[in-house]
Amino acid sequence: GNCVKKLTLQYAKLFNAMDIEPLKQMLLPEVSLEDSFTPKISGFEPVVDFYTSLFKSVKVLHFEPQKIALVDKDTSMIRFKLQLDENYYEGVDILKFRSSKLLSLSAYLHKKNMV
Repeated sequence: GNCVKKLTLQYAKLFNAMDIEPLKQMLLPEVSLEDSFTPKISGFEPVVDFYTSLFKSVKVLHFEPQKIALVDKDTSMIRFKLQLDENYYEGVDILKFRSSKLLSLSAYLHKKNMV
């Protein structure tokens, strides 16, 4: 449990830092990712490509976890706020881990109008 929470915090930190190399180290070969704007992406290379192009496409990325909770022994949830350039989002990430690596990430987010 504690291990999953640590991994979740590590993921949040690396994503916020747009630090692709250590982020890659966290991914299983069969990792998958989906979010509200992206159909499911499966496999190490496609997921890495997704992060790489996201990080390249923005000048500002600010990922701010509001709350981290354990769903079960392998799964965590992050309630977050996210800024990508002038766009603000809030939502929830569901992260599933296996052998201390990320197996899947599902992000449910919506755009917020910030004043």
